[in-house]
Amino acid sequence: MRTIHLIALFGLMVITSALASGACQELPPLFPSPHISAQQLADLLAEVKGRPGVECRPFGPHQVMCGSNSSHELWWLTEEGHPAHPAASRGRMEINAATRETCLVRDGYFAGPEEAFAQWFRELKRYDEKTIESFRSQLHAT
Repeated sequence: MRTIHLIALFGLMVITSALASGACQELPPLFPSPHISAQQLADLLAEVKGRPGVECRPFGPHQVMCGSNSSHELWWLTEEGHPAHPAASRGRMEINAATRETCLVRDGYFAGPEEAFAQWFRELKRYDEKTIESFRSQLHAT
């Protein structure tokens, strides 16, 4: 039952990303499932934070957003005290080559509670929608 629920969650994440992304290219998955071990997540976070030029800044309660000027990827990480901790989400802004539409594609991984991760992921998708709306408004204003 848990495997079916995880597959459904992963499918929802991909479908939600595709719908919100304006049919941009999906991110290649880093793991076969969004549910990974605490050690896999710790290794991933150490790798992300250890990249040259990566800086992290607060992003809401018990969260940080990490990125660099040389990468198109941003990472959102939960910290101790966040209901979904430990969890991470990767996002990238892209332009659909065929439609020239701007989109933000996202995936995520968790070793904490599944329901809390799903709620956090939905919150990040709402943030993505607002970011894209703002970006599009700025493009049309110029």
